[in-house]
Amino acid sequence: RQFNNGWPQQIGYSFVNHNWIMPARYFTKTMYHTGYTVEYFIIDTNAFDAKDPEEDPEHNICSREHNPPGASCSRAGGPSSVDSCKRWFWSSYAQQKGWLS
Repeated sequence: RQFNNGWPQQIGYSFVNHNWIMPARYFTKTMYHTGYTVEYFIIDTNAFDAKDPEEDPEHNICSREHNPPGASCSRAGGPSSVDSCKRWFWSSYAQQKGWLS
């Protein structure tokens, strides 16, 4: 319900716990098995939970209700405010879809 919690921590945790694999917000992972190989493409789908700040606060990481005043992830490259949050996530999602092509 908040956009400004835990991104760097989740990615950083990947480097100390090999059961948690999240080296970036989107990435690929190749798994080799006997007789076949699987290539996974992992993207950030938070855009589907990013809505206008006043809309659906219980299912909206950009809600004004659950983000503290002045919330920002701009230092980590994320949205700078709840007002830019939805646009930021959808723009990022569009870039990731292009990366998949």
